Amino acid sequence: MNTIIKTLFVLITFSTLSTAQNKVVIEDLHFLNNTNWVGQLTYLDYSSGKQSTILQT
Repeated sequence: MNTIIKTLFVLITFSTLSTAQNKVVIEDLHFLNNTNWVGQLTYLDYSSGKQSTILQT
């Protein structure tokens, strides 16, 4: 039983290492650059306990 567990561990380890991921480059994140968004951001100021709003255009 112990040998089976060790064998499965080795197989899983090597299978995950053999499927290495590609590096992320800045061009991959270009779709996140949405400059058309208009709205407001609201956050809680923890020192005063009040909500603050920032207009975003």
